[in-house]
Amino acid sequence: AGGNVICASKWIGPQLSKRPVEPGKPYVHPPFSPKRALADALPTDDLNEFEGVSPIVKQLLEHGFPLVDIQSRLDSESFDSYYYPGHGAYPLPLETLGLKGVQRASISASLEQHFSWLIEHDRVAQHRSSLLAQLKRVELAREVALAELAEAAETARNARAIQIKGELILAYQSQIESGDSQMRVWDYEGQPLDIPLKADQTPQENADRYFLKAKKAKNRASEIEGQIARLEVDLLRLRSVIDRLHSLESWDDFEGIRSEADEFRWTTRSGEALPKEDRPFAGFSVKEFLSPGGWRVLCGTNATANDYLTTKLSRPSDLWFHVRGATSAHVVLCTNNQPSKVQKADLEFAAQVAVNNSSSKHSSFVSVDYTERRHVRKPRGASPGTAVYTREKTIHVHA
Repeated sequence: AGGNVICASKWIGPQLSKRPVEPGKPYVHPPFSPKRALADALPTDDLNEFEGVSPIVKQLLEHGFPLVDIQSRLDSESFDSYYYPGHGAYPLPLETLGLKGVQRASISASLEQHFSWLIEHDRVAQHRSSLLAQLKRVELAREVALAELAEAAETARNARAIQIKGELILAYQSQIESGDSQMRVWDYEGQPLDIPLKADQTPQENADRYFLKAKKAKNRASEIEGQIARLEVDLLRLRSVIDRLHSLESWDDFEGIRSEADEFRWTTRSGEALPKEDRPFAGFSVKEFLSPGGWRVLCGTNATANDYLTTKLSRPSDLWFHVRGATSAHVVLCTNNQPSKVQKADLEFAAQVAVNNSSSKHSSFVSVDYTERRHVRKPRGASPGTAVYTREKTIHVHA
């Protein structure tokens, strides 16, 4: 009937479809009828105006693939099978589009390989997103820590200026009246200087407070520099892993990067209940620090962890710390059988860890006992976390 529609099981108007089916109107071929679509497209120069030509055929024609070859393949239904990694399976060679493919025995084999790639690709994408989120959080934490350390380093560099304030308080103490919260003096260069005071302290106590702050700043200077150097190296390594994670494609590559992230303790695996013996410190809640001299410092966070740290994890030559006369975490400085080589700054660091994890952490002056772990024992039948010790020495920690 001249290509017009005679009858249909259902009439469809132009408002519902691009291919209306109406009585007596011309029949419009489906857009995915390649043989007819390409034959109808031959006379036109603008393939974009013809809906029936697939995007791949359009690209092939635009890149110089012989139109006659395409038409002959359609006419004879003679096709090959190619797999293009990351792109899909096609019955035509796509080298003219700049793609490198592998010819397979059948289109089914090409499709199977492509869908295998898709499954792995989706798996990698899903897990990559989760790992990236974790690594980005670690990156932010490192950046914040470096900013705080930079501020502390600035304070350390100003140790001399802090000490001078204490000296000036003593030099001008006769001008300080009870209850003063600030004093104005002239520094060594003749410039006016305002020095904050604590109104409830004497001039000597205010000066001592500045002297102690300056001393702490000096002592921490080398420690801060070491911490900054370690964090900067860690941050560079972390950013390198993040860059590699963005570009990986295979699951094996992803597993390698995740193992690297696990090794540097940048990740946590949710939903993976490891056997207790495979967890860090056998599953006990023990925190780990690094002293200014590079010694490991371990701290138990509860009674059972204290027991494990003191009786199982530590060695006889390690140094054991506890706040005197107060509830305190057990802290162990691991000496590698060389306790005599531990410096004063390392002892003070471990003592401060004990104070920070004790009931005396808000006190301004705290005494911390320490001894070799060989002189520490748990009384028979005592509750978890109980220990007695001998041959101790004492460090006084100022808040």
